Amino acid sequence: MSKKKSRNCWPSILFIEKKLKNEDIDNQVVFCLDEDSQLKCLYIQTNFQADWFKNYDTIVHIDGTFKLNVENYLLYVLLVQDSNCHGRPVAYCLMKNETNENLEFFYKTFVEYNNVEFVKLVMVDKDLSNLYLIPNFFPNSVTLLCVFHVVKYLKSVVGKLVASQCLKNDFMESIHGMIYALNEQEYNDNYTELRERAKKFKDFLSYFEKNWHSCQKLWVRYFRQKLPTLGTHTNNHLESYNNNIKISIKPQSHLTECI
Repeated sequence: MSKKKSRNCWPSILFIEKKLKNEDIDNQVVFCLDEDSQLKCLYIQTNFQADWFKNYDTIVHIDGTFKLNVENYLLYVLLVQDSNCHGRPVAYCLMKNETNENLEFFYKTFVEYNNVEFVKLVMVDKDLSNLYLIPNFFPNSVTLLCVFHVVKYLKSVVGKLVASQCLKNDFMESIHGMIYALNEQEYNDNYTELRERAKKFKDFLSYFEKNWHSCQKLWVRYFRQKLPTLGTHTNNHLESYNNNIKISIKPQSHLTECI
């Protein structure tokens, strides 16, 4: 994004801030600028969104989505589930890029304006930055990986192996068995089966052991049996919400239109 475009956004963004504050003084709009005084992050939370979070703060879903504006700011959404298991967005953050610094701004700002003491679970995809940062801002919560993203990611990794489709299907069968294992023995049986099936793919097995087998609590079903998941193991509520946003907001929109 050019500096000219960024500067031209300011009058509209300031107008939006004023408009939101006029509607409700408790609406929160927080800016973060870079060293060139260009917009880096924009946090928005309305008062009714804050109330949603107060009422439904057990499990939090977090994810980002792209292609909502020509300036290429991505939108991070923090969402909860209401009593009918419907997704309710409780905070937004538009950020120039997905850096640790920008994510920290989002979480720090959210924590500043909301009591996160009673958040028990935070659901994310396998983004290492999120996995490391979240415990710092949601200290009483357990971080879980969205099972949909786990399957999608591992299927992508397996798909790149130089192996027959039949063998790849066998690998995924073992992986599915691990994901949905209801006890430790079931997990170990499927893990042993994967190691046998993939014994000629040592690099893949090393990768799996380092990045997945070592953090089973994040993605294996039987570790979640006593957690208040509300029957949810994915970020599908948030994915659905993001898809609806993309129907309303076209990639050709400017940042101020997106806001």
